[in-house]
Amino acid sequence: MSYNNRLGNSAAIGFCAMLAAGQTVLAQGSDEQGTKRVRVIEEVMVSAQKREEVSQDVPISMSVLTDDFMKDQGVTDIADALLFTPNFSLNEEPRGSTPQCRGFTVDSGNPAFEPPCGIAIDGVAFTRTLYFSAGLMDLQRLEVLRGPQGTTFGKNTTAGVVSVVTKDPTDEFTVDFDSQYSPDPERERYELGVGGPIIADFLNFRVAGLYEDRQGYVENTTAEVDPTAPPHGGGRDRQSYRVKLDFVDVFGTQLKLSYEKADFSFVGSTAESVKDEDSQEVAYYREYDPNADFKEGNYKNSVAGPNGGDNSSEKIQLDWTWSLAGWDTTLVAAAGDLTGDAEVVVFASPVDYGRAISKEDSEFTSFEIRTLSPAFSGFFGIEELFGADLGSSEFLVGAFYQNQKNDIYGHLNFDLAQVAALVAGGAGVPIPPAAVDLVIANSGDTSEDSVTAEFFQDVDTQALFASARWFIDEEWKIELAARYSEEEKDGRWKTSYAQPSILFDSRGDRGFTAERSRSESNIQPKISVGYSPTEDLNFFAHWTRGYKGGGFNALQVFGNPEEPSEFREGTGSLQFGAEYTDEWGIDAKMYLLDRAMQLNLSLYHMEAKEFQVLVAVLGKSPAASLPLIGSNLTGVGNTLSTYTEVRNAAEATAQGGELDLTWLANDWLTVIGAVGYNDTELVSYENGTCSPERRESGEQDPETGYCDLSGEPFPSSSKWNTTLSLQANYQLGNWWSALEGLEGLAGATVEYKSEYFGAPDLGKETLQESFYRYRAHIGLGNPSQGWSFRVTGLNLTDEVVFSKKTFDGTERIVYSEPGRTYYAQFTWNY
Repeated sequence: MSYNNRLGNSAAIGFCAMLAAGQTVLAQGSDEQGTKRVRVIEEVMVSAQKREEVSQDVPISMSVLTDDFMKDQGVTDIADALLFTPNFSLNEEPRGSTPQCRGFTVDSGNPAFEPPCGIAIDGVAFTRTLYFSAGLMDLQRLEVLRGPQGTTFGKNTTAGVVSVVTKDPTDEFTVDFDSQYSPDPERERYELGVGGPIIADFLNFRVAGLYEDRQGYVENTTAEVDPTAPPHGGGRDRQSYRVKLDFVDVFGTQLKLSYEKADFSFVGSTAESVKDEDSQEVAYYREYDPNADFKEGNYKNSVAGPNGGDNSSEKIQLDWTWSLAGWDTTLVAAAGDLTGDAEVVVFASPVDYGRAISKEDSEFTSFEIRTLSPAFSGFFGIEELFGADLGSSEFLVGAFYQNQKNDIYGHLNFDLAQVAALVAGGAGVPIPPAAVDLVIANSGDTSEDSVTAEFFQDVDTQALFASARWFIDEEWKIELAARYSEEEKDGRWKTSYAQPSILFDSRGDRGFTAERSRSESNIQPKISVGYSPTEDLNFFAHWTRGYKGGGFNALQVFGNPEEPSEFREGTGSLQFGAEYTDEWGIDAKMYLLDRAMQLNLSLYHMEAKEFQVLVAVLGKSPAASLPLIGSNLTGVGNTLSTYTEVRNAAEATAQGGELDLTWLANDWLTVIGAVGYNDTELVSYENGTCSPERRESGEQDPETGYCDLSGEPFPSSSKWNTTLSLQANYQLGNWWSALEGLEGLAGATVEYKSEYFGAPDLGKETLQESFYRYRAHIGLGNPSQGWSFRVTGLNLTDEVVFSKKTFDGTERIVYSEPGRTYYAQFTWNY
């Protein structure tokens, strides 16, 4: 047994013993003293199912993070928040974020490939992953829902949803201020929310703003010789603001209007290229950057040119609610726009071989109207059946419409002289940098080769949804829900090449255009049965089906994949089909120890049919005049002679369990735990990308060029993910009366994650081993005055963790997560 396993088992045993001891002590205290505890866990109202209800009554696996908890933990974005939830995470990358829930995720290689994990902001659902990257601001709570959520949030939520609920205006004047600062790496963050009445009993307001500037954590040595390269990678800048108006009584109705705008940028690459220090290639690179670094996981890279992206989003929303004879109707209308603009160098090296430029402009307009019935006596008015009381019932019904327009642009440009030098170097004929510079200076416009790919998409979605609840008696209830959707999706492609094109089009074609249309309809049903023997114990069993719409393979570099080409082995497709996911689950939600403990446990089994996966399509040599020599080109051959497209694998499964725990151990100590176990399997996946070791072992199919990955786990998916946090808030006046009113703050968190593969080919060189990470904080506050100050340390042992790893047989590219970081935080609430 390894040391990490022994440590993990010891921690688990110790944790269970602590819980058992706590139960005994608290039980004795209650019996002998005959008094209730001072602190109890308060109920949290959520809107996970389009209605306000207590979180413990919702028959799904979910975690709820309140604004107070997130401030105590220094949470400022979704990636930080998901650390405290089981089986849900967010991998941040230079050009965006990749959500993952229960192992299901999406690859950024296809910008039209929508994720199975959705995000909703104030009830409006979004499908673009860039929305996960905007900073959290003026938050009321975060609802993390696991499993298919199609009946309430629609398509493309087959594995889960992050529902962001922001603070509404109130009839009392309030101020919320939060700030963070760190000198190394530099980190500044300021958040302010102000609200209150404008006209008493008629109009309230809320205004919030955010400014954040965070320096990257990966040092870029090439910035010293390339003025276009940022000195650090992994940085980000975010600015946003939101305005809300709440007309509390307009002829007996309530009308809320909101507008928000966010700008967020990613600065610098976190990619670290790992190479043989004694290789000819490294010597060549150091002619350009004498300090070029190719070691693994030392938070240092050597990357030429700009690497980052600027993004902006805005949204306007109307929420109008009225009641008539007990029927509550809500209209939600929203419109918005998301733009993204990124530029990166094509290879992680000190030499600028070329640039990849991407742009996106996505617009949406959506409307939803829903009505919640009053409580009916009996089964929708039938009070008795054969003399038996039929309890009570209610239902919710609604309609939804959304239009999305996506304009996606990609441009790939190569410097032919630099590529030729790299090809020659791979063949053993080094070309000195001075000779390359001379060729570039005298070649004019012919020194570059490029391809431009554009994709336009128009999507119309309309749906009807309904749910009905029957409370048979005080203990049993049944819920049925369904959503019927129809979708029309049109796509247009336009690809053009430089003339003449050596790398992309040796035949001299001008490019290609294509148009495709898709029409889909589906029903997403759900049924759950609940049993509540007491008001503190809730048990549920449910089955639900999720739907992930089919779509288009957006950017095509080598022409129409449905036609034979000299660039690819066989043909592909401009389209891919829909994916369906069934989930069976059992949930237990409990208050224990006189409501000093909240324990939620979920067990699930998920099956995905026609599973959507991103496949690397193998290609041929782009041009006879520039023979590529495969892996000796350190990735150039792969980049120029392959491309990726989404396809439907046959079947995949995920099964496991999730546990959420909050325990008020005494009047000053809180224990918070999150445990996730997720066992994934690609049940049938014959056309998987081959890793180098699979190719060497002869597993590669000689006809298709692919490997059979059936039976393997999902990439980037760990079996175990666990977080345990201890939070202490101690009244210092109990220790010394002169400190009356002051509160000592301290906390510690340990995170454990088991091993996972960092690339879709599941190669052993991409394996991230299991790890522990630790964070802690200490500070001082005065609850009556509303302020607190604390110092927080993240990743205290400076554990090197890779969110992504690739290996093509000669070179590894690793993407690390941040190392040890300290920052100070000050908050004030009025």
